[in-house]
Amino acid sequence: MRRKAIVIVLLIACSSIAVAQPRGRDTLISLNPFGPLYGLYAVTVEQRVASDLTAVIAPAYYNLHYSAFRTAAPDGFRAWHAGARVGVNYYPGMRAPAGFFTGGHLRAGYLSLRDGQRSAEGVFVSPSLAMGFRVFAGRIGIAPRLRLGYAVPFFDYSGIEAGNQMLYGPTALEWDLGVAFAFAF
Repeated sequence: MRRKAIVIVLLIACSSIAVAQPRGRDTLISLNPFGPLYGLYAVTVEQRVASDLTAVIAPAYYNLHYSAFRTAAPDGFRAWHAGARVGVNYYPGMRAPAGFFTGGHLRAGYLSLRDGQRSAEGVFVSPSLAMGFRVFAGRIGIAPRLRLGYAVPFFDYSGIEAGNQMLYGPTALEWDLGVAFAFAF
């Protein structure tokens, strides 16, 4: 009986946090605290443009060599990119930026790949779809999300090896699963 009461109290508390909206806050700055472990340094800025819609811009820099897991990368393999993601997030039936969201984004940037013998670099674009759920406690929010995209590089990186895996070009499906901490202003 006591466990049931605890579960009910936790469910009520979580649901009240989920509907909590930072009052008068139209701008969010989000950071992924786990990104630097993988060499990803990014910040996402979301600006409410309508009651259920936000505009998104997210500059990013990725360098496998500067990640905590660089020893897992094959000898001689280097990968880095710099770019940005822009788009919109829609919060159906909710007041942005809290609750369930889905969005369309376009990521573009410069990518460099090297395997010790060969290298390839150039620009790429990646249209993507994202979905997630953001909850707030005061001005601080957390948002797990999934993003699916299709990368289209404007250069050929066929033949570059990442360990015993051959990279094939010129296009690739991509996905990422992330958690971001947001600060409302």
